[in-house]
Amino acid sequence: MEYQEVEETIEVPKNTGVDGFLSVVKGILNRPRVQGVIIDARGKVTYRYYVRKGQEHSPLNANFETLLPYMAIRNGTAVELEADPHASVAVGQLFDKVAVDHLFPVAFVGGAQSKFWNWYAHTANLDMSSREELYGLPFLTDRNIPDEVLILAAAYTRSASLIDIQKSYKIVIPQVIL
Repeated sequence: MEYQEVEETIEVPKNTGVDGFLSVVKGILNRPRVQGVIIDARGKVTYRYYVRKGQEHSPLNANFETLLPYMAIRNGTAVELEADPHASVAVGQLFDKVAVDHLFPVAFVGGAQSKFWNWYAHTANLDMSSREELYGLPFLTDRNIPDEVLILAAAYTRSASLIDIQKSYKIVIPQVIL
């Protein structure tokens, strides 16, 4: 029986985190005759496997929808809070609410074109150089979240993943005159 080598690459969406990578790797390892898996720093997973000559092969069908921030937040309880006009104070209030409920912050989530960074720069007179983290937590984006919303997702344990979210705290970013 002759075999041919097939190489495929899947790009894992950034906002699916570690769970996105684990889902892809699990799907790859369930395939027969896998020879290698390479994960790069930009979120691409390349894998090689063998198929019998003439046998049809189909690419791995990875479903990332259930791992997106919006879906994880939607499955938990949401609490809407009144936003302080100053971004740094509003973020502090979010952390306070998480602590009062005896939870641990997991990640910030905003819209794909989040207005948070402009609000923060305007009210704190500080332009953040990184848009991937905020106060040591990942800042995830999702097209299903409105751009005028900032969410702090929380779970029962420290260093939980996004799918472990139990409660989220939402503020609507006040209109900022720029």
